[in-house]
Amino acid sequence: MGSLLLGHYQGGFLVYDGRAGTGFTHKLSLEIEQMLKPLSLEKPVLQKVPREHARRAVWIEPKLVCEVQFTARSAEGYLRQASFKGLRQDIRPEDVTEASVAPVS
Repeated sequence: MGSLLLGHYQGGFLVYDGRAGTGFTHKLSLEIEQMLKPLSLEKPVLQKVPREHARRAVWIEPKLVCEVQFTARSAEGYLRQASFKGLRQDIRPEDVTEASVAPVS
């Protein structure tokens, strides 16, 4: 696993937010891969993914929520320097909205 594509819900659709490519050890990366395998899909549910990120993506059902730390948003609205911090079982995926995605100061 190279990175996780991230998204939030907006108007009932899951919209691309950027990606997190750091923050996991090799062991954690393998564990996450095993969790994602049963959730695989043929087509993406994530909207507005840049072509260069979508090309090699493995699509999954949006059933997991991860916490990431990031510094800001880019001019395009993507998360900058997003680092994986862990999975959140206390948050439902549909509750992750743009308003709930804010940088940690």
